[in-house]
Amino acid sequence: MVIGLLTMAVGAFLFVPAASAISYPLFLTAFLVLAPGITGLQVSANPYVVMLGKPETASSRLDLTQALNSLGTTIAPKLGGLLILSTAPLAIEQLRNLTPRALYVYRTQQAASVKMPYTVIGVGLLLLAALIGISKLRQIEIATSRPGNKVNDSIWKHPNLFYGAIGIFAYVGAEVSIGRLLVNYFGLPEIAGLSAKVRQVLSRSTGVAP
Repeated sequence: MVIGLLTMAVGAFLFVPAASAISYPLFLTAFLVLAPGITGLQVSANPYVVMLGKPETASSRLDLTQALNSLGTTIAPKLGGLLILSTAPLAIEQLRNLTPRALYVYRTQQAASVKMPYTVIGVGLLLLAALIGISKLRQIEIATSRPGNKVNDSIWKHPNLFYGAIGIFAYVGAEVSIGRLLVNYFGLPEIAGLSAKVRQVLSRSTGVAP
C-alpha cells in the first residue's frame, strides 16, 4: 500500500513539470505513473481488508470499501473540476480565431491550473503513505519458500487471473471510451447542441477529461 501511494505521489508531482513545459508526452507520462500506483494500492488494499476480520463478514467489508471508493469517484471529479476547470474551455472554432500569441497564453493558463491541485494531491499522498508506514497494522502471513525448495508455480498457471486482468482492462477501456464519446456526441448541433460548459459538467460527472 505504501509503494502504491508513493508511486501515485510521483505521478501527481510529474504534472508540475508537465504543466510548465506544456508537454503532452509529459502529461501522458504522469498519467502512466499515476495509474499503476492506483492499481497497486487497490490490489494490495482489497485483500488486506478481506483478511482483517472474520471470513464470514469479508464480503461486507469489501463492499463497504468499494462503496467509499465509488463515493470518492463521484465527489473528486466535481472538486477537481472546480479547481482545475473553473472556466469552460474554448470551443474549436474559438481556438482557431485566436492569434498565435493569444493561443499560447490560453494554453499556458490552462496547463498552469493543474499545478497547485496536483501538488496538494501529491503532498497528501506522501502524508498518507507515511501514516500507513508508521502505523502498527496487522501483519498478514504470506506464503514463502524454504531454502533449497523450488516453488513450481506461475501466474500463467492460473487462467482465471490472466483472463480476469484482460477482462478488467477491456472493461475500463470501454467504460471511459463510451463516456468520452457520448459527451462529444451530445455536443453535435444535429444531436443536442450542448455548449462547451455543459459538456464540461458532463465530463466531470462521468469522470473523463473534457
